[in-house]
Amino acid sequence: ETSLEKLEIKNNFNKKITLNLEILGINDFIKLDKEKIEIEAGKTQAVLFDFIARKSTIPDLYLGKLIIKGEGIEKEVLIVVEIESKGKLFDVKLEIPTKFSTIKPGEDLIAKIELYNVGAAKKADVFISYIIKDENNKIILSEEESVAVETRANLLKTLKIPENTDYGKYVLYVQVGYNGKTASASELFNVGEYVIMTRTNIFFIIILIIMVLVIVEVINLRRHVKGKVKIDENIFIDKSLLNIKKRR
Repeated sequence: ETSLEKLEIKNNFNKKITLNLEILGINDFIKLDKEKIEIEAGKTQAVLFDFIARKSTIPDLYLGKLIIKGEGIEKEVLIVVEIESKGKLFDVKLEIPTKFSTIKPGEDLIAKIELYNVGAAKKADVFISYIIKDENNKIILSEEESVAVETRANLLKTLKIPENTDYGKYVLYVQVGYNGKTASASELFNVGEYVIMTRTNIFFIIILIIMVLVIVEVINLRRHVKGKVKIDENIFIDKSLLNIKKRR
C-alpha cells in the first residue's frame, strides 16, 4: 500500500529562508515531493511524504528521521512507520495515558491495549510482543505474552523502564500475531524530568503572579507621582505641562 502524509513547516524569521530536507534511516519507505523549499517570512509551507510498503517488506516497526537544515540551524523530526500484514485477522489499539507520557528511568510505563477479532475463529490465542525503541532504533526493552481473545479484549500492560535509560523520546510498539498475520500499534512517550502540578503548586503560582503584578503597578504609580508638582494635598500638576522661564 501507499499513503500520502503532510508536514507543515513555519518560518518564524523576519526574512525569506531556504531549507534543505533529508530522510535518514527509512529511505526505502518514503519519497519527499521536494528536497529544498523556500518559505517567506511568517509563512507556512507543506511538505508531502509518500509512504510506500512493498509486498516484500517484513511487518515491523521502522524508525527514521527528517533532517531540516537552513539559516545555521538544524531540526529533527522523528518518523515512525508501522508495516502490518495484508488481510490481518486482528486489530489493535494502543493508548499511553497522559500521566505516563513522561516518566523517569526505573519507573513503570502503563499502557492500555484493545484487541479486536476481525476475522479469526471465535476464540483464538494471539501472541503479543511489547517492544520499546529509542530514536536511533535501539531496543531497550522487549516482552512477550499469549492472550486468548474471542471478539474483544482489554489489557492494561505495565512495563518497567530500565534504570540506565537515557533521557529522550521513545516508542512503545505492540505487535499482535496470529496464524502468520500481524497487526500493530505504536505510541510515543518521553523519558525525562516532569513537573507535578498539585493544587498547592497552582495556588502559590497564582499568588506569585499577583504579587509581581502589584509590584509593577506600585513602581509605575511612583514614577507617575514623581513627575508631578504638588500644590496641595489633593492637587498635582504634571511637570511636563509647566513652562518655566528664567529671567536674567
